[in-house]
Amino acid sequence: MKRYEAVKLEFYFDRDCGFCQVSAGVLSRLCPGTHIVPATPGASYVGKNISHSAVARINNSWYQGANAIASILESGGRNSGLRFLGRALKNPVLAPFAGIVYRVIALNRHRLGPLVGAKSCRLDH
Repeated sequence: MKRYEAVKLEFYFDRDCGFCQVSAGVLSRLCPGTHIVPATPGASYVGKNISHSAVARINNSWYQGANAIASILESGGRNSGLRFLGRALKNPVLAPFAGIVYRVIALNRHRLGPLVGAKSCRLDH
């Protein structure tokens, strides 16, 4: 009999970004087993990276940006379609495009907040 270990899913987002807060809320509904954590810049691995990209931890592996979102979807999506989407976004053909889209959104997130109902973004523009 094969023994399965529980997968620990953590997703960190910049708590000072309104767009990031709304996006993390959507991700929590798509991946209900994921622990969603607001983060701030600091000395930790998450703190050093959170100002420019989302961070995910799955068990003891770390991911950033588009790969963080894809990895959470792949491992914790609430249905097979979301898990497939996560795998597809990590595909070597699609991953570079996912990375570009993520980077464009990340660079413009202070402008996107009002479009998703976030009142403000405390980031420096």
